[in-house]
Amino acid sequence: HTAIHLLIDLSGSMGAPVRLAEGTVERRGRIAQASALALALALDGINGVSVAVSAFPGLSGDDNVITTLVRHGERPRGRAGAFTQSPRGGTPMAGALWFAAADLVARPESRRIALVLTDGKPDNHADTAEILRLCAATDLETVGVGIDVDVSTLFPTAIRVREVAELRTALFGAAERLLLAA
Repeated sequence: HTAIHLLIDLSGSMGAPVRLAEGTVERRGRIAQASALALALALDGINGVSVAVSAFPGLSGDDNVITTLVRHGERPRGRAGAFTQSPRGGTPMAGALWFAAADLVARPESRRIALVLTDGKPDNHADTAEILRLCAATDLETVGVGIDVDVSTLFPTAIRVREVAELRTALFGAAERLLLAA
């Protein structure tokens, strides 16, 4: 009985390239979207787990808008085309976390987790830290997945990854640990 909300940072800085082990280059935003889709598809098949996926900022780069890719109860496979967005705008992580927290608090599941795929540079670090503190105080778990950066100074549970294969492995490992801890 777990609800998970995946938040994908699609700020302009997520357009930065990451050199992969085989020498090719991939953009952080593309890595985050492909990995979030893979994780959403895997979680969709687990009884008792509900998943939602959102991206921030909005499609036009509006910091006050969140783009919903998958709602709780929707099949991620039918929404796969939504996972092909370009980086844009700033990094309104505090607002995105508010959105995910409100979504999760309204869920009937006993366990609630917000997982943020990011390069770890929120527009307002203090507000983001405060929302993460409030989430912890209400038993809403938060996990930061830093794409080629360390996000442990921001998130109580943090994972750092450098390439696509490593990110997918880390995400699935984190999801497995979180779900087994329930």
